[in-house]
Amino acid sequence: MNGNHIIYFNTRDELSRINFADVMYFEADSNYVNVALRNSHTLSLLSSLNNIEAIVATLPSLPFLRLGRKYIINLDFLTHINIQKAHIILSDSISTRSATLSVSRDSLRALKQSIKETHPRIITEFKTSNCKMEAFFESQDCASQSNPPCS
Repeated sequence: MNGNHIIYFNTRDELSRINFADVMYFEADSNYVNVALRNSHTLSLLSSLNNIEAIVATLPSLPFLRLGRKYIINLDFLTHINIQKAHIILSDSISTRSATLSVSRDSLRALKQSIKETHPRIITEFKTSNCKMEAFFESQDCASQSNPPCS
């Protein structure tokens, strides 16, 4: 296989081909699931989010995550989490497509904590504008930089 995870969804009148790497998110909508693709297309599937979740669980190489009852997002597109405004932004730098999704604050807190635990090189705080950004990565020591120390 060439790294693409392709699946076909068959309905009475249509056949839809989906490459999971192109899926930004799945959204529950009554008896349907809307699929937002990076190319700005949206497909509606007669399925449940639970069925989609079971399918993406078989694709461990793709970073999909269920957020609440309404969404399954592709973490490769996650660019912003705002707990106070209760939304996330998914964006694709290639096609300049972006989507803002309203998500519960509890789900966002859990998502943010999960990312912090799995990605230890997150910048946590800016102490001075003169200190280089890379100094805030865990593997860097700001005091060893030629810029003033962060204190």
